[in-house]
Amino acid sequence: MWGLIFDVDGVIADTEKYNAIAAAVAFEEVHGVQIDPHQFYHFAGTGELAYFMSGARLAGVHTPDIDALVESWQRYFWLLVSEHGFPPPLPGLDALLEAAYADGSVLLGIATSGQPEKQLRIVAEAGVDVRRFHAIVTGADVERKKPDPQIYELCAERLGLPAWECVVVEDTKAGIDAANRADMRCVALASTAGIYELYASDRMIQSIEDISLEDMRVIARSGHTRTGN
Repeated sequence: MWGLIFDVDGVIADTEKYNAIAAAVAFEEVHGVQIDPHQFYHFAGTGELAYFMSGARLAGVHTPDIDALVESWQRYFWLLVSEHGFPPPLPGLDALLEAAYADGSVLLGIATSGQPEKQLRIVAEAGVDVRRFHAIVTGADVERKKPDPQIYELCAERLGLPAWECVVVEDTKAGIDAANRADMRCVALASTAGIYELYASDRMIQSIEDISLEDMRVIARSGHTRTGN
């Protein structure tokens, strides 16, 4: 058996753009400062606290009101959804999952720094049946978010697999760093971060359509073990 673990934002659906726009609106609403939404892509995947603390440092806000920022961010995120709808699943995801469902040797996991109410709704709106996953870990399950490896370590534990038998699909530097530190393989999807931020992955792809389940299996079982993480 081997494991295939997915992040949510930017991997299952292209929701990072909504997150970024909503975060920029939140800073303007709460602290009266303007931030280019694209700047938030650099903080993606780190969990709400780190996400907004990083934005505050960028904007020179020394004492950010995190609770108010999160409330404003969530409100505007769902407003964007109501106006524009949820982004569809990323191309290639459905085919990859169907292949995984039909395969008898792969266990599926979800590992996200986000909170379960939002993240599981994104998964459901993408048409992905969470009941087909063998383990789900969200930011509510851990004390330390990505780039700390705790989320991926817990996911491997719930899958009943050693970390080195798992391959992760990620779209952010924080997620790649977390996978590396957990001694997992990582396929980096260039949907959010720039390519220069994805270099530490085992393979970079432009689309999930560019990789097959068999490719994932080979990466998971490559025998490559990182050191010094």
